[in-house]
Amino acid sequence: MSLKAPPGQAARLALQVALGLQSALILYALASLALDPLNAFSLWTAVASGLSALLLGSQRALLRELFLGRGIEEFDERLRRFRALFPWVLGMGAAQLLLLTLLFLADPVRDGAQHPVATLLFIVAGGASLYASLGTFRALARGFTSPQDLGVRAGLQEWLVRNIIAGGVFFLMNLATSLQLEGSWSWPRLLPSALYVVLGVLDVALPFLTRQALGLKRP
Repeated sequence: MSLKAPPGQAARLALQVALGLQSALILYALASLALDPLNAFSLWTAVASGLSALLLGSQRALLRELFLGRGIEEFDERLRRFRALFPWVLGMGAAQLLLLTLLFLADPVRDGAQHPVATLLFIVAGGASLYASLGTFRALARGFTSPQDLGVRAGLQEWLVRNIIAGGVFFLMNLATSLQLEGSWSWPRLLPSALYVVLGVLDVALPFLTRQALGLKRP
């Protein structure tokens, strides 16, 4: 049984997934503030999730034009917003990963929870995910302005594959680490944890469907 959907159907599904992901990010931000202790980490999580939701709103509007083959002008407000928000989202993710790396290097055994190799692999996976996100962002920005350029579309598809793999691996490792540390999820952590799983699944589904929606055939 093939998981491949026709480009038109994949485009509709991708836009629906983007909307669902945006909604889940908003709920995750609110849950972090309402259910977690109010501290720097919960505020950081809420701000990062909120910025990601804003970025996704611009991306969804631009994806609709991309799927229709309509190019976006460089001065288009949606594209300018997309380009302005992404560095903040990526920067917050990079800062969080850098902090974890510094803690690990300071004391690999203690901060690696007796599993320094697993922690190191987690850091590497996080770095790969950020790199894939950066490449995908740049490829998307080019695709939004030149949707009919087959070379641009092919490059975007390649970065989407990297994004799927790197993002999926990082999500699974993050989920496994969370389960290992917490053992089981109970209230009030149940809702944010369940939302995180939804976010992870949708975050992998979006580039997968976007790639199919581009519908580029090999010569």
